[in-house]
Amino acid sequence: MFVFLSAVLMISCAHKSGHKNHILQTQGECVLEDSFSASDSSRSISDSDDLLSCILKDDKNTRLLERDGYVVMYSTDTHCPVYVGWVLTRDRADGDVERCKTFFPDQDIAETDRVTNADYKRSGWSKGHMCPAADNKDSELRMKESCLLTNICPQDMRLNSGRWNDLENRCRNLARKGYVVYVVCGPVFTSSSNDWIGENVQIAIPDSFFKVMYIVNEDSGVQSMEAYIMPNEQVTDNLSAFSVSVDDVENITGLDFFYALPDNVEDWLEKHESY
Repeated sequence: MFVFLSAVLMISCAHKSGHKNHILQTQGECVLEDSFSASDSSRSISDSDDLLSCILKDDKNTRLLERDGYVVMYSTDTHCPVYVGWVLTRDRADGDVERCKTFFPDQDIAETDRVTNADYKRSGWSKGHMCPAADNKDSELRMKESCLLTNICPQDMRLNSGRWNDLENRCRNLARKGYVVYVVCGPVFTSSSNDWIGENVQIAIPDSFFKVMYIVNEDSGVQSMEAYIMPNEQVTDNLSAFSVSVDDVENITGLDFFYALPDNVEDWLEKHESY
């Protein structure tokens, strides 16, 4: 019988440091004899030290920024997030707060590394949310913070409004069905030298984007995981075409996801694919 303690209620990411490979995805489901309570997921992330715990070792050019609705690890090398993590619930998806229409420079970042709207002007790239505005409709503060430029990457406009949007909607639809969805996503840089945009700072253009979801039904104890990588360009294939293996995402990003889960649960989940 598994007992999930509060320490398990984390989206945990780390650079490889002796950990086993841990990006998880499943088509199948893992049912626990005792499901844990996801009631803490309704709390503000900034008030929940045990909700998100992300470690980046051997990387001095990053800053961990805790928002009310998400946590972001920001890179002052790429001037993009390394990853953004949040907990998506029905309340967040079905709130009535109007979408933020303005993007904001992040005052928590030094001016020499602070992205501004001018950096995107006439670049040909859209401002792609990592934690979507539509996942923050329950709070004016969360909505505004979703439009901070530390939560944004240069994203192909057709991807932003196309399959990436479809994936975001998939997450929200799961939340509307009563699941608690722990989401981590971010850019992928695989080129030896990436193109850049920007007037104030140089913002690296990602080659692709990843998203992983840990999906929990707290009533039944059913858990599953999904993982995706999409190239930063227009794509028309179904979402199933972008389902990826555990090793693929970890090898590309150097991140370790959800490693705080009990090993037996984690090991079971990582053997299954999304599709």
